[in-house]
Amino acid sequence: TIEALGAIQLAGALFANVAHGLLTGLRFFLVGGIRDRHGTSDLSRLGGGLYDRAPRLGGLLAFAAIASLGLPGLAGFWGEMLAMGGAFRPDATLSRPYFLVLMAIAGVGAVLTTLYFLVMVRRVCQPGDEPPPVKPVLLGDVTALEATAWVPLAALTVVLGLWPGLLLELTDPAVGRIIPIRAPTSS
Repeated sequence: TIEALGAIQLAGALFANVAHGLLTGLRFFLVGGIRDRHGTSDLSRLGGGLYDRAPRLGGLLAFAAIASLGLPGLAGFWGEMLAMGGAFRPDATLSRPYFLVLMAIAGVGAVLTTLYFLVMVRRVCQPGDEPPPVKPVLLGDVTALEATAWVPLAALTVVLGLWPGLLLELTDPAVGRIIPIRAPTSS
């Protein structure tokens, strides 16, 4: 967390904010697309089966959910890793046990987030437990206009996940002016 007073923590907070912006934007776009097609975004009324009715839309929704979990290779990973790593080793003037508790709370939050997104993907994308309606709702898949807005967000999520240095190199000068970057000391 940024309050741990280190350059790594600040870089992690900046990275997490950029990743959050990409993924939240993508998720809001996708939920809006589902709502436009289905007339609701209520999970209990969607009925499942999005992979069958709109496979690209379902795939993008699953990608956005998985990317939001902070998996390695995707942008959300680096913000979480830097922030939690920074909480593990806060500035020497701060209470390490306090930050270890915060790190444990963040870990519990990550587990709960994982459960929520996996349940959501199963309920929306996989076939439902109930038999399909007599007259199935046909959904259009991702349009060219939607792809123009959504694909760059997904692509940047992958690019920053695989090459985090692209963003860190941009933010390091500003981070260094706020908090001098110094090598970690052994305890």
